[in-house]
Amino acid sequence: MIVPATTAMVTEAAQRLLAQGEDLTRRTIHYAAQYLLLYDRAFAGCDYTQLVSIVRLWQRGFAS
Repeated sequence: MIVPATTAMVTEAAQRLLAQGEDLTRRTIHYAAQYLLLYDRAFAGCDYTQLVSIVRLWQRGFAS
């Protein structure tokens, strides 16, 4: 089952990662999406291509 990602999910994950010293705003879109997909349980089951689009929106300040 594919889980739809949202910019709100990325915002929450980015805040958690920032507390650990990782700033997703300084990473490429593909790096951030791959990092979230591989290491954040909230994104398990997400479609990579859709997650890249959501991360792009998030980095540009838009909401999904």
